[in-house]
Amino acid sequence: MSQRHKGRLARRGGLATLASLAATAALAATASLAGAPPAFAAQKVTGPIRLAMFQNFSGVGASFAPETEAACISAATLANSAGGILGHQVQCVPANSGSDPADAVTEANRMAATIGNLEAVIGATSDVIDSTVGIFQQDHLPVLTNSGQPQFTHTKDQYFWRLVPPDSQLGVALATYAVQHYGKRVAMIFTNDAGAQADEPTTLSTLRTLHADVTTNQSIAPDASSYRSEVEKVLSGHPSSIVMEMSDPQTAATYFGELKQLNHGKLIPIVSVTLTLAAPWIQAVAPVVGGPQVLAKMCTGMAEPYTVNSGPAYESYKQALLSPASKAVPTPIAWAYNPAAEGQFEGTALFLLAMQEAHSLDPQVWNPWVTKVANGVPGAVDVSTLPEGLKAIEAGHKVRYVGLTGALEFDRWHSAPTGFGAFHCAIGPRPKSLIHYTVAYLSSIAAG
Repeated sequence: MSQRHKGRLARRGGLATLASLAATAALAATASLAGAPPAFAAQKVTGPIRLAMFQNFSGVGASFAPETEAACISAATLANSAGGILGHQVQCVPANSGSDPADAVTEANRMAATIGNLEAVIGATSDVIDSTVGIFQQDHLPVLTNSGQPQFTHTKDQYFWRLVPPDSQLGVALATYAVQHYGKRVAMIFTNDAGAQADEPTTLSTLRTLHADVTTNQSIAPDASSYRSEVEKVLSGHPSSIVMEMSDPQTAATYFGELKQLNHGKLIPIVSVTLTLAAPWIQAVAPVVGGPQVLAKMCTGMAEPYTVNSGPAYESYKQALLSPASKAVPTPIAWAYNPAAEGQFEGTALFLLAMQEAHSLDPQVWNPWVTKVANGVPGAVDVSTLPEGLKAIEAGHKVRYVGLTGALEFDRWHSAPTGFGAFHCAIGPRPKSLIHYTVAYLSSIAAG
């Protein structure tokens, strides 16, 4: 049992060596934890403080890991360049949730018990958050997740935080965009993992609300060697677009490669989730559909949270991401225009500013300050970058962080949904969002 389970603030031990993939994050803002000193004992913290990148460094969800590395390491780079948090350098350390709920429980317990000076958890995808959130709650570890699962919409877990809309809103956004831009004959394809299946019901119900003709609704297992029979069923319905969620890049490459072949070289527009804007997914799928330009034309990713890729907040993030101090991030430029990475960066920045403004490294003390830094308090000054915020706090000000996502407003359940933007599936600089769906607008669509 970890020391936090015993109601104490001390922590012992070091981080065991992870698999080779995790080892890539061992530079700059990441570091080895061998011999880590006790943490938070009587608030006498020595050495760096640490954020755990609790992500799928292996398994079918491994393509999610780099976005969390980009987010956490960039935030740590900015904090460290400004003198750290309360005088302590920030390190991001990998923890492999393995794309499996059972494996994630084991790793969460190991991580909570052995990582010295552990402040918070960044990552925790939909496939593992449900099985691990209780561990973080008991250990008083704030966790920033990109899960939109509906069971957390009114969560009682006070250490749970998210910037993404609930999955019910994502399904509405996917269906709405498909019908508005491509017509009412829509095929649905979702892999059978927890995250994808959480989006399926509201996608289907919204299509029905919009009087669309759902030509097929498939639930497929990832990693199959062929999807020929599934593709043939889709093509037999003659859809005008496909709404889909396939988090595994190779699964998508296999499926859409066969779709192009069986459809005599013709492609069908697809509308999907944020992951289709990520470099691993694009790099896997583009070659089988005819190249990056063809993919960008046929594929639209519904990005969450909604971010603006311009202005001081964005330039600060991009500069940190591409700096030598962040060289542990795999292919940094690929995450310079990725909403999922940017959203996790925003959450990480809020955590660090909350520590600074609470003048405490005890998560039980600084956790409530996340809402204050995001929503603002009377007399707070607006800041758009993490270094600006740290400097303002040092000068005695209260701050409200207005960064890449604009002004945030956390509700009592620690959700601050920003809505969705739509982008072509491409790596590199993106133009202004093709559309911005607000939460209020999507709620009106769902209501009919």
